[in-house]
This record gives sequence, structure tokens and C-alpha cells, in this order.
Amino acid sequence: MFIIDLTYTKPLSEVEKYLPDHIQYLEKYYESGHFMMSGRKDPRVGGVILAKGESLETITSIYHEDPFL
Repeated sequence: MFIIDLTYTKPLSEVEKYLPDHIQYLEKYYESGHFMMSGRKDPRVGGVILAKGESLETITSIYHEDPFL
């Protein structure tokens, strides 16, 4: 199991532009069984994803698909 801890480096107004694509990304990996839980941080400075995968390399590869990057 892995914890992906995301912290925004751009203003929230810029992050919002990528939100629809980020939601599709989350749905894709929930459907594949890789993501177990996710949510925004409070205050809204990023998010956290609880993921499972065969290896750190697998999760790293999935992480790099996130449109927020």
C-alpha cells in the first residue's frame, strides 16, 4: 500500500483548470483497483491518495499520469 501526498505548487485558480482531467484520472485508477481512497486536504492545498500496486515503480508510473503534475 502507498500514500500519494499531493501539494499544489500553482495557485488554486490554475489548479482548477485541470480538475475535470484529474477526476477522470482518479476514476480510471479506482476502476482498475489501484486507488482505494482519495480526498482534498483542508485547507485546500493539495490532496492524498491511498493506492495499492505491485511495486513502487507501478505507483510512480501511475502518479506521473496525474494531470495536476
